[in-house]
Formats: sequence, structure tokens, C-alpha cells
Amino acid sequence: MYTFSPATKAESAKINQNFTDLSTGVGDVDDNKLALLRQDIWNNFALSGLVWSKTVTLTGAMTTGIAYISNGTIRTRILIASVTSKVFTASKDTYITVDSAGAVTYTEVANGATPPVYASNTMPLAKIITDGTGITTIIDLTPRNFDEIGRAKLLLGVTDSLAVPNLPVKTRLFLDLLAIPSGQISPKLRFNNDSASNYTYSYEFNGGASTTAINQTQLDVMAGNVTATQYGTVEIINASGLHKMGCAVTIHDGTTASAGTAPAAYDAKLKYSQTTNITRIDFINTGTGDFSVGTEIVIKGKN
Repeated sequence: MYTFSPATKAESAKINQNFTDLSTGVGDVDDNKLALLRQDIWNNFALSGLVWSKTVTLTGAMTTGIAYISNGTIRTRILIASVTSKVFTASKDTYITVDSAGAVTYTEVANGATPPVYASNTMPLAKIITDGTGITTIIDLTPRNFDEIGRAKLLLGVTDSLAVPNLPVKTRLFLDLLAIPSGQISPKLRFNNDSASNYTYSYEFNGGASTTAINQTQLDVMAGNVTATQYGTVEIINASGLHKMGCAVTIHDGTTASAGTAPAAYDAKLKYSQTTNITRIDFINTGTGDFSVGTEIVIKGKN
């Protein structure tokens, strides 16, 4: 890095080189470089693009994009090339990740099997589900803001489950939920792929009396058995060694989306009676309908 003295001319080329060195890490003389800052306070995320779609039967494609991904030392801005044609294996769940060099990896598991553990210094992109003849479901798993630790958004098909695995441990979790129905839905949450009776909650609907449910197999975080779009936020304390407690505030359109009907409100207090840190969150539907395209869970975290 160039240094300058008072009353001496600062050449523009040297000034520009200093800016370049700060952004790439070459100028790390006092732990004040931009790349180090990104490494310390950001998570891996996509700035643009990297969206998967179905082209025909078992073939898919991904748009080009820009992402910030850590190599373990610094988090750099990389351009990731498009995938113009990728043939997926029939009757598989394929998890797609990208590393800090821009290399895309495909990991296949059986339909409905446990998600793989992502390799270090990689970022998830998508989950592609196929049946015997074609791609049936595409779920975008790409974090799209620097403060996100996980995301799942339905891009194709219908589903009853959006899973976000491999979450880093954070003591406070913040969830944004959007449930778009195809038929009648009852949105709920599960943690760590646990379907045992380890959940308890109480809720009030539209300011009514409180109702309590104990020894449940999931948490009700939105109104059940409705055909309306629902949006909600959930905050959870994920401290190690303690039961996980939180609260949820959600609303939905009511019987009609017109301005003549006020939104309905659902407020819940939540407890997950396990002390293990939450590292996977499933947004599930137990209603007779399905989640449709656009349904999404976004997870942020901090210590």
C-alpha cells in the first residue's frame, strides 16, 4: 500500500491502487480491508441471478449471477457462469451448491431422503426434485441478502415441505414466512427434523381467548385450514443448553383479499422442549391443500 506525506503530490494511480488493494486484501496492513470486513460480518449470498428453471422433462438451466462466497479466509465477489443445460437423474432429490471458485456441484439423494451436509466454503443454490419422467419441483435455496443464513422458496410445482438444513448456530433466529395456498393449508414449523411430541404453543386468533396445545409434533405459527395467503414473522431464542422459546405474529387475507375485509391476525407463543441448537428448520403444511409457487421461508440469525 502506498503512503503519502503532507505537502506532497498524491498520484491518482497510487490512490486507485490503494483502493484496489483494500478491496482484494493486498492492502491488509491494519486489519481494515474491505474483504476482511465482508468475511467477518457477512454471510455467503447471491447479489443477482443464479435462478434455476425447468426447460424440458429432466433438463434444467440456471441463469448467470454474482455472489459473495468465502474461501475460509476472505469473502470475495465472484461471477458465476450460467448453466445452459443440465440433465437430472430420474426419481432423485438433487442439491446444488457453488464454491468460492464458482464451481457448481450436484449431490443426489433418494426422494425424501435427508439433505446432504454441504461442503465447507460453499453456498446452496437449489433443490431439484424429479420423478420417473421429469422435474416436478424446484426450490431455491440461495441466500439473497448478506444477513441471511438460509432460505427456501418454491419456484416450480407444489409441496408440503420447505426444508432449510445446514444452518450455522446462532443464538437468535428471525424468520420471515410467506405461505401461498393451493387449496386449504395449515402452515407449521419443525426443528432439526424432529417430529416427536416436543412442541408446545399457545395462540390467540383475532384477539380472542388464548388456546394452549401441549406435546405436539410441530408448532402452529399460522392460522390453520384456510385458503388465504398468509405472511408472518417468528423470533426464536436458540441459546445452547436451553429450551427454545419464541413468538410468532402472522396475518392473512381473511375470506377475501379485497379492501373491504380486514386482515385476520394470529399471535402465538412457542416452545421447543429440546436443548440442542437448531440447525435445520422445516416449514410444513398439514392441510388438505399444498404450498404453491412463491411460498418462502427466509432465516436470519445473530449472536
